[in-house]
Amino acid sequence: MSTDGKNKGIFHDDSQYVHAVNSISLLNLILPVKVHSYEVMRSHLHLLLSGTGATCVAVFDYLKARIDKRLREDGFPPLPEDYDFKLVPVESEDQMRKNIVYIARNASEARPIRAGSYLWGSSMIYYSEVPRLFETVRAGDLSVRELRRIFRTHRPIPPERPIHPGLKMALPQGFVDTGVFYKVFPTATQYGL
Repeated sequence: MSTDGKNKGIFHDDSQYVHAVNSISLLNLILPVKVHSYEVMRSHLHLLLSGTGATCVAVFDYLKARIDKRLREDGFPPLPEDYDFKLVPVESEDQMRKNIVYIARNASEARPIRAGSYLWGSSMIYYSEVPRLFETVRAGDLSVRELRRIFRTHRPIPPERPIHPGLKMALPQGFVDTGVFYKVFPTATQYGL
């Protein structure tokens, strides 16, 4: 799934990127869906999901509503009425590999950074020791009030979910299902970013 990129920008600062990542981290708590990969770009989102078509539409509606609400709260124009998304079914392991690599490289196409080093995406966790550098707290170590403030929801957050204490952001190793990734890229050399 990728959302419209026709807006010049829907994320204007780090707190809005964090909000988008935290919103993505809630998906598997509210819908029967698995997030396999994601990138939050300045003007759009990329998500590699497992779920029915109807569930993927619900994912878009949920993310659109949360992003739109945050934009309004922060004093930015809302998403356009015709803000939409593209949903492409993945029909083979080869297509899955291509989608994973495309998502991982998306940020490096837009910014002068290496694939897999983007803070607002899941690519940093695949065949990487980088997540060990992040200071984390477990959601269960935070108060319910703090979790509600961070995630802007009353939905319970799994206590083992890792959160970056400075950014107040759910880290991808806590909610991204990596099983498909390691199935289609069984070695780091095969991934080769």
